[in-house]
Amino acid sequence: MEVNSLSLFRSHWIVWKILGINPKDISWKRLYSTYKVILHLVVTVWYPVHIGICLFRNSNLTDNIRNLTIFLTCLACTTKFIIYAYNFNKIHRIEKIVQQLDSRVTGTAQRNIHNQMATQLRNIVYIFIGIYLPIGVAAELAFLFQEERALMYPAWFPFDWKKSNRNYFLSHLYQIIGISYLLLQNYVNDCFPAAVLCLMSSHIKMLYERFEQVGFDDAEDPEDQLEACITDHKRLLELFQINESLMSLPMLIQFAVLCWSYFPSATMAHTLEFALGIFTMRPSDAIG
Repeated sequence: MEVNSLSLFRSHWIVWKILGINPKDISWKRLYSTYKVILHLVVTVWYPVHIGICLFRNSNLTDNIRNLTIFLTCLACTTKFIIYAYNFNKIHRIEKIVQQLDSRVTGTAQRNIHNQMATQLRNIVYIFIGIYLPIGVAAELAFLFQEERALMYPAWFPFDWKKSNRNYFLSHLYQIIGISYLLLQNYVNDCFPAAVLCLMSSHIKMLYERFEQVGFDDAEDPEDQLEACITDHKRLLELFQINESLMSLPMLIQFAVLCWSYFPSATMAHTLEFALGIFTMRPSDAIG
């Protein structure tokens, strides 16, 4: 039975197809292209914008900081996705290298290493699904059980959603569909590089196994075996370099947003209020 590591990335290719950047096996190319353009304009571009328009328009500073955090999170998600979409040819190259490395897997020991890696990758996928699915469900439940009419996130719409039930539900429908797409974007943004690193780790272990067997098989020339192992090592280095160039900037964006998100919003709000109070204080207030 041949080893096929690419089957472990099937969920990623399905999500990329939903997100409009994987036209593989699509019969209706023009229809898919139209879908892709509309999707990216309406969700990828406009979703962070419609939240950003309402920045610093809330009744208090704490809500403004919270709204800014939501905006930056959505903006970071779409920015990372645009970076991956722009470098999508690198993902195809990763696919080819993985196929070449899979063709070198032989023997029970190497297959056991591959099977352990496959289990780890499936667990990674299950963990991501277990994280993102409850987020979407919790967001929808919070909307359904709220006491007052309000949107999931403070945002701007070209119509008054407060005075019309139809506009209100259209606004909510857009936000729940939009956040679902952003969760899909975040899934492939965060899960794919981690999965590739996990795959690389297993192939390094399997390469070590092949190095140990050099010279033990009388049917093969030891020099040819060593040369094949060196070629595998070069492929692993190329795979690492491609994955590094693909994930470096998105990871920088991710860490920057995480630093902002985990900084206590209330504390920052009070700090800003204190600073504003100092700068607006009259000299007589300070003396008295």
